[in-house]
Amino acid sequence: MQRIGCRQTDVIVPTTMEKSSDFQAGEGRVVQGRVKERWVARGCNIEVPYIVEFIANKNNVGGTDINIRREKGGS
Repeated sequence: MQRIGCRQTDVIVPTTMEKSSDFQAGEGRVVQGRVKERWVARGCNIEVPYIVEFIANKNNVGGTDINIRREKGGS
């Protein structure tokens, strides 16, 4: 949001898009598998959609990899 000139995010609305069949969440992390969500950030009278993917990191047990990309579109 800051990259597009908005210093205030009022709300983020997440929606689950995909979840692996082996997905398991722990406290603040992904224990196993992955989940992909669409987040719509709202602030400064604009909406910016993002695709956020959380993946269990097998090399760092207890770690979670997070991939974020801006979805084309938005208002």
